[in-house]
Amino acid sequence: MFKYIFKQFDSDEDGLISIYTIDTKKVPDYITSILNPILIDLKDYQGTITESDFITECQKLFDVCIIIFNMNIENALSAKEKVT
Repeated sequence: MFKYIFKQFDSDEDGLISIYTIDTKKVPDYITSILNPILIDLKDYQGTITESDFITECQKLFDVCIIIFNMNIENALSAKEKVT
């Protein structure tokens, strides 16, 4: 999945996502929004990011999202137990 997204962003097919040539039109807005922290941090990669670095960063972001999702479920269940 992350590899596919990378290929959509890599408009010139040079194996890099660049802040100058990124094509966000091929990826749904909601996915671009989720990946926005990575795209903003492109400057930390000197304006470009390789496929392997992109996939690594996506996996880190995905892991954080899973943790937050699980915390929200635990909090919701905990709140429900207090009500009942």
